[in-house]
Amino acid sequence: MIIKVDDSGMLPPLIDISPFREAIERDCLILTPNHRLAAKINDAWAIAVCKAVWRAPRVYSIDHWLKYCWDELQDQNHPLVSGLGIVGTQQSRYYWERAIAKDDTAYSNNYVKIASDTFKTVQNWNLNAEQIPSSTPAVEYFKRWASSYKELLEKNKLVSQQSSWQLIQRGFECAALPAEEEIQLYGFQSIPPLQVQVIESASNSINKVVSCSKSFDSYRLQCEDPKSELRSVASWAAQQLKANSNQRLGII
Repeated sequence: MIIKVDDSGMLPPLIDISPFREAIERDCLILTPNHRLAAKINDAWAIAVCKAVWRAPRVYSIDHWLKYCWDELQDQNHPLVSGLGIVGTQQSRYYWERAIAKDDTAYSNNYVKIASDTFKTVQNWNLNAEQIPSSTPAVEYFKRWASSYKELLEKNKLVSQQSSWQLIQRGFECAALPAEEEIQLYGFQSIPPLQVQVIESASNSINKVVSCSKSFDSYRLQCEDPKSELRSVASWAAQQLKANSNQRLGII
């Protein structure tokens, strides 16, 4: 990758901040599918404001935001979440092993991951195990395991991550969590129905950020050999940086 550093020593931003500027200035909540994108938007904003101190924009990955909402309910000791905790990864594995072993000890280690992943998928789609048609013996096994798993969580005052999101949704619906005037979404290819419902419960105004509406030209250049190819791409990169030094170029 070829990059150029500006006079302040800061790298040119990877994301064009202009589609986000107006929303950030209005203190809108902006959600991304992962922390990397949220961090890049924050970096681009830091370069754009050119100040020693500025108010941090409310740009979060969706998982970070949901955890923040859960912590807000916990800080309130709200009855929805009072005494409850989110089960950790290793805890969850232990409880799945116990749930499966209760049905058949031979399966306790072999099917933990597939049972856990299936349970998450079912919850992400706002369903429960009982709603799955009993079309095969494997489904019947899973239903029994899921029932035992939920009993173990309830006994230990724990909830799955997806169950915590359901409680967050109820928190917005009963105004325990303040509603957002607007939520903007950026970078999502798809969002599980459960997360969609939580977002919709948090705001009546949900919009997608369109980061680029331009059309670009592309062309193919065939070189005589790898050395010629490297010289050509280096020359092209130098010309691009000369024309616009505030950009990043990637060479693959």
